[in-house]
Amino acid sequence: MLVEHATAPTTTVGDLIRSGALTVRHAPVKLTPGDGVPVLTMDDLAEGRPASERAADTGDLVMIEPGEVVAAPTGMARVATAAAALGPYLTAYRVDEQQLDARFLAGALRASTARPTTGSSRLDVRRTQVPRLALGEQRACGEAFERLLAFEDQLREAAAVGGSVVRLGVDGLVEGSLRPGR
Repeated sequence: MLVEHATAPTTTVGDLIRSGALTVRHAPVKLTPGDGVPVLTMDDLAEGRPASERAADTGDLVMIEPGEVVAAPTGMARVATAAAALGPYLTAYRVDEQQLDARFLAGALRASTARPTTGSSRLDVRRTQVPRLALGEQRACGEAFERLLAFEDQLREAAAVGGSVVRLGVDGLVEGSLRPGR
């Protein structure tokens, strides 16, 4: 399968938009703080956590639904698991599930933004290459992308716990509540 996938023809996000397989929406640059609507931020997206901020519903919010792909210019892309407003600088991608698997698209977006193809620092998402695979193959790849993201999240959590253990150890040695073993 890998050999076939490596030589698979590609399409672009722009072509997917033109064919109706994909709809793209961009968040407003600024939101009005408030108690109204949960807002998914770039940090939330990177950490794989639910929306952590709230905004007033001024009518210009871009709402996302579970199953839509949310991507940041940093290269992170995930499938949304809860409804929320799209935070600044994020983009939402709604797929036609009969043509395109959302998890597959999230993986393809993440892979392509991680390695820009031109010398420019600006990324034109419409030019992003997406392998042209049968829907079944997309779903299999999408599931694998999802497992890799879950593993990355677990590694980040383990690193945070490890950092806390080290800080507690250092504090304990300094305060005298821990003694070095011999």
